[in-house]
Amino acid sequence: MNSNMEIPAELISSPRKGDLIAMIAARRKDSEEIPSIITSEPPEIIFSAPNFHGLEDSCTNDSDTEEEPQNKEIIERSPFLNRIMQSPRYNLLPMKTRKAKRLTLVLDLDETLVHSELSPIENPDTVLKVSFNGEICSVYVRFRPGMFEFLNKVSKKFDLVAFTASHEAYASQLLNVIDPQRKMIRYRFYRSSCVEIKGNLIKDLRLFGRSLSEVIIVDNTISAFSFQLENGIPITSWFSDPNDIELYQVSDFLDSLLEVPDVRPVLKAAFNISAQFM
Repeated sequence: MNSNMEIPAELISSPRKGDLIAMIAARRKDSEEIPSIITSEPPEIIFSAPNFHGLEDSCTNDSDTEEEPQNKEIIERSPFLNRIMQSPRYNLLPMKTRKAKRLTLVLDLDETLVHSELSPIENPDTVLKVSFNGEICSVYVRFRPGMFEFLNKVSKKFDLVAFTASHEAYASQLLNVIDPQRKMIRYRFYRSSCVEIKGNLIKDLRLFGRSLSEVIIVDNTISAFSFQLENGIPITSWFSDPNDIELYQVSDFLDSLLEVPDVRPVLKAAFNISAQFM
């Protein structure tokens, strides 16, 4: 991310909104946690392998590390990708009613709202029993600070969708703990709804059949929403920091989008992620 980007005045009306933008910009300057997609030449698409392989692929006791996967793969533009981008939009969400909220907010799960491990951790917020290939595994989960407050607040203003690259067997159980009656998160999508390209799982926001001018995704991995970069709010991966405040900051930032007719120009100006790669 370009650390010298100009932030629209309407996005820094409060210190916390400004802090969020500045924090992300500063981190992108010194970190390779999220690969840069902005180049002077027509850019290639850079994908990182999905997070949390332990729950996505197998039931193992290997210790997790607090690092992004290193096996990043560069996938050049191809007719296959162009066909995906030009395919008709899907319509998996119900048609909006008059009472429906105007904006749809898509939330990632692992390292965005929670952190989960297969090895025991100190003071987990919940422990799940999940079946993988016939084997029952214990999954230890911590909730990101402010998660419930964040969900409660944004659910009153946005139509919430959980969209994770993890398997449904794990993620559905976790969402049942977080929101058992679906009062906050109305819709749930899992790994099976992702587009897979050479082992990389991409969340195509056209899946929902909603106008992309009114769809926002919050995710800790930019490559996960690389088909619609101008719809994204990148958030720093969370593992265990009890003093983390980014959900509070994201919540404040989201408030500034409520009356915006098209969220994409605002998000592009704020985070400077180019979508012109196809």
